[in-house]
Amino acid sequence: MNNWHKKLTEAQLRGRRVRARIDMRNGHFAVSAGHLGTVRRKFKGIEVEWDSCGACGLRPIMTRIDASKLDLLSDAATATKASPGGEHETP
Repeated sequence: MNNWHKKLTEAQLRGRRVRARIDMRNGHFAVSAGHLGTVRRKFKGIEVEWDSCGACGLRPIMTRIDASKLDLLSDAATATKASPGGEHETP
């Protein structure tokens, strides 16, 4: 879905599931491509709370993510696919 972030309001996006298209890193965590998360907010980018890390159990939150780095999942895909477990590292 191209430009999905422009077509949906924050209320429509909140709670929707997304998948990381690429490996991402901020000052605290790294999320591998394919990891699943939930949209928390749309403000100066997308804020995502990622699924728990299989190794440490953390649920990292990343803000200001460019929507081109995320795939918006359909409700059917969300119900049938689980997170690959991804890795969250502290740099």
